[in-house]
Amino acid sequence: MTSLKIAAKYEKFIMVNPGWNFGHMKSTILEEMFANVSISNLKRAKDIVMQKAYDAITGQYEVLYDYQLDLLRSNPGSTIVINKVHDVEP
Repeated sequence: MTSLKIAAKYEKFIMVNPGWNFGHMKSTILEEMFANVSISNLKRAKDIVMQKAYDAITGQYEVLYDYQLDLLRSNPGSTIVINKVHDVEP
């Protein structure tokens, strides 16, 4: 079983539970799909899902600045201030 297939099948669960440890992932896949996968495949699958989530978030920031420009174009003389708060995980 490839890391891409693992990522596709368990994407939603990984997104909701990013701390899902590899031992539990491995036992779940063995139980549900009868496949013995390596820890490195699990790491790659988790990285694929997390990168997809990160890419979705960064795309939202680009839209924010486009919205700011549209507001400035449609309301000449206005001031638009964007304050971003970055959540930093420990």
